[in-house]
Amino acid sequence: MKGRIALLLLLVALEGVFVFLLAPPLSFFDFEAAQGEPMPSGLISPTTFTVPLSGSELDQQRAAVENSVPFYLVYDSGVWPSVRASLEARLVRVSSDTAYVNGLLRELSAMYDKGVLDVDMVRRSFSGDMAVMRRNAGDTGATPLGSLNVHSLSEVTTAFGQLLAAGGIGSGATDSLESLLRANVLPDSARRAENVQAALQSMSMVDTVIVTGDTLVPPGGLVTGRTLQMLEALRSAGNSGLSSRQIRYGIGRFALLAGILLLATLYVRDSMKDTRAGMNRILLLATIWLLSAAATSLVWLVLRQIYRGSFATFVTFGAALTAIFFHRRDAAVFSVLFSAAAAAGQPHPYTSMLIGSISGSLAGYAAWDLRKRTSLPLSAALASAGGLFAFATCRTLDIGLTSNPVWIGALETVIAPLACTGIAISLLPSFERVFGVTTVLAIGEARNRNHILLRELSQWAMGTWQHSQDVADLAAEAARAIDADAELTEAGGLFHDVGKLMEPRYFIENLPHLAGGNPHDSLSPRESCRKVIAHVAEGVRLGRKFNVPPPIIDIIAQHHGTTCVKSFYEKARQQAEDPDSVRQSDFRYPGPLPSTREAAVVMLADAVESATKNLGQTDRERLEEIVSLVIDDKDTDGQLDHCAITRGNLISIQKAFLQVLKGRFHERVHDYPYGPDAQRGDGG
Repeated sequence: MKGRIALLLLLVALEGVFVFLLAPPLSFFDFEAAQGEPMPSGLISPTTFTVPLSGSELDQQRAAVENSVPFYLVYDSGVWPSVRASLEARLVRVSSDTAYVNGLLRELSAMYDKGVLDVDMVRRSFSGDMAVMRRNAGDTGATPLGSLNVHSLSEVTTAFGQLLAAGGIGSGATDSLESLLRANVLPDSARRAENVQAALQSMSMVDTVIVTGDTLVPPGGLVTGRTLQMLEALRSAGNSGLSSRQIRYGIGRFALLAGILLLATLYVRDSMKDTRAGMNRILLLATIWLLSAAATSLVWLVLRQIYRGSFATFVTFGAALTAIFFHRRDAAVFSVLFSAAAAAGQPHPYTSMLIGSISGSLAGYAAWDLRKRTSLPLSAALASAGGLFAFATCRTLDIGLTSNPVWIGALETVIAPLACTGIAISLLPSFERVFGVTTVLAIGEARNRNHILLRELSQWAMGTWQHSQDVADLAAEAARAIDADAELTEAGGLFHDVGKLMEPRYFIENLPHLAGGNPHDSLSPRESCRKVIAHVAEGVRLGRKFNVPPPIIDIIAQHHGTTCVKSFYEKARQQAEDPDSVRQSDFRYPGPLPSTREAAVVMLADAVESATKNLGQTDRERLEEIVSLVIDDKDTDGQLDHCAITRGNLISIQKAFLQVLKGRFHERVHDYPYGPDAQRGDGG
C-alpha cells in the first residue's frame, strides 16, 4: 500500500513539474527567427495587429513633441524692486554723484519694466522656437523666442557696464555690481509640464498597422530587423488577450502529459512484466524520469533568463539509468515519450523531440553494460554525436530556426549528454541502496568466484560447490536460449545452495568428502526433511549478511519453490502403518515459487543436474528422456506458474540443457526419483 501511495505521489509530482515548469507560458505566437536567415516559404500575418514605434523612434518622437510645446514664461514684477535696492546701496558707496546714480537706476528701471530674460538659461532646457509670456494675467501668444519684446539678461548687463564705465566707476566695482542683476521674466515650469503631458498623451505610439494576410517576409526573403520588430509586435498583440484562455491551456497541458503517462503505463504493463511485478522497480523507473523532468525544468528556468528556447534536457540521464537498471529497449521508448513531453515546452518542438529521442536512445544503447569500461564514455559520445547530427540536419532543412546563435544550440546538444551521463553514474550506488535494485556491475562482482561465500563453499562443502558450478553453467546457457539475464542466472546458480554451508554433511553430494557415513540413517524422515529444507532459509540469511545482491537472494529463496522432497516423503510412507496418513505438504519446501524466468531456470538446472549427475556412456540415449521428465515434473507440479516461462521457452531450455550435458559423462550419484541412490539424501 505504501508503495502505491509513493508511486501516486511521484506521478502527481511529475504532472506538476510538467504543467508548471516544463510546459511553456501561454503564448499566442511562438515563431522564432534570426536576422539574416532565409525564409524559403515566406511569412504571412495570421491576424491584424499594430507595430509600435521602436525605442529609439519613440524617444525621437517624444523629444519632437516636447519641443513643439512652447516655452512658458511669466513676468515677475517683484524682481526689480529687490534688484534696485541692492544696486542703490552699492552705488552710493562707489559714487557720490546722486544725480548720476538716479539716472542709472532710471535706465535700468525702463529695461526691467519691458522685461529681462535669461536666454542662455532657457536654451539649456529648451531647443524649440516658440514661447508664451504671461504678464498681468494675459498671455502674449506663441511668439518666436527671439521676437519676444524683452531684453536679454546679457544685453542688460552689457548696457549697465557701459553706463558704469561712463560714470568713471572702475572695473572691479563694475563686476560686483553686474552680479546683482537678475532676470524678471522667469520660466513657468508648472504650465509647461502640464502642456507637455497633454501633448504626449495625444501622441501616436503606432508605427504601422499590419492587416491579416499581409506579407511580412516574401518567399525566399531574408529576416530583417524590421521583420523581428513586426514578429515581436505580433507576439505581444496576441499575448495581450490570453487571460481568458488560461484555464483551457492548463487543461491541455495536463491532458498532454496524462496521455504520455498512459502510453508509458501500457508499455510497462505489456513489455516490462518483470518491472510490473515489483513495486520498488516501478518506483525506481518513475523516480528516474521525475528527476530528469525536474532537472530539465531547472536548467530551462535559468537559461530563459539568458535566451529564448533551449535544446538542453536531461533525457540522457533518464535513458542511461533506464538502460542500466532495466533494458536499453526501455530506455529508447521512454526517451521518445520524455522528449515528446519536453518538446511541448519549446518554440521548436519537432527539433527538440528529434534531438532528445536520438540522444536518449543512443545513450541507453551504449550505457547498459557497465562491465565494459568503454560503455559510459561511448554512451556520452554517441548521445552527443547523435544530438549534434539531429541539430545540424534540422538547421540544414531550415527546421527549428531560432533567434539564438547557432553555436549555442550546437554546444547544448554536445554538453548536456556528457553532463547527464556523469551525473547518472555518480547516482548509481544511491539508487541501488534506496530501491534495493542492482546493476549488471553488482551482479558481475557477486558472480566473481572469489566471493567469500563461494570460497567458503568450495572449502567446506566441495560437493555442493561442484554441483553449484555445474548448475550455473547449465542455467546460464538456458538463460541465453530464452533471452533472459544470463549473468544473473549464472550468479544465482553459484549461490543457490550456499545455505548448505551450515550443515554440509546432510547433503548427499558432500558425503564422499566427509567421514561418518550418511547422517540421515539415524534420523526420522521428517527430521531429515527439515534439515534439508533449512538450507534455503539459511542461504537467504547468509546472502543478506554478506551483502549478496537482492536478485540473487530471490533466486536462493525461490530455487526449490514448493517442491516435495520425495525421497523422505516416500521413506515416511514406507515406515508408516497407514501410508495415506502421511501428508505430502509436510515434505514440501515453503516457497515462494519462482517469480522470474531467471529463478525458474535455476530451479530447472538444479533439478536436471541432480538427476543426470551419474549418467554414464551407456545412458546417452536416456539423457533426453530424463531431462524432459524433470522439466515436465516441475511444470505439472505448478512450480512454474508464477513466472513468465512459456512452453516455447521450456523447449529452448531443454535443448540448451542437452547441449551442455552431452559433454558431461563422468561418474555421479543419482537422485530420487530419477536414480537408484535417491533415498540417500537430497542433492538439490
